[in-house]
Amino acid sequence: MKVLLVDDNAQFLSSAKRFLSSMETVAVAIARDGHEALEHLEQHGTDLVLMDLNMPGMSGLEATRRIKALDPGVRVIVVSLHDAPEFRAAAMHAGAENLVAKQDFAEKIMQVIAQPALRARAPRAAN
Repeated sequence: MKVLLVDDNAQFLSSAKRFLSSMETVAVAIARDGHEALEHLEQHGTDLVLMDLNMPGMSGLEATRRIKALDPGVRVIVVSLHDAPEFRAAAMHAGAENLVAKQDFAEKIMQVIAQPALRARAPRAAN
């Protein structure tokens, strides 16, 4: 599984990448903002995006909307410090399948990743 981890916090990126890379079936790429995430997706594709909410330049919500417009089949899970109902609702409205609080990342992310996709994988649009 190809995972794109998108966050502007270098420390979180490092620890999350190390954690995810410990699994043999996961290849992890990183992007430091929404613009990098979109570039990576266009050039390399991915199966799953783990998206921060608050980033400079382009919010995680806007990046999620654009990713889903580019490739509706990509699974997006928001990973955020903010786990309030309004943030969860905004993430789902933008196209994310779930929201995982950063403080629960190591405990819950594998359960969320292992869940079957909520939406059928659609073919990527041709450029």
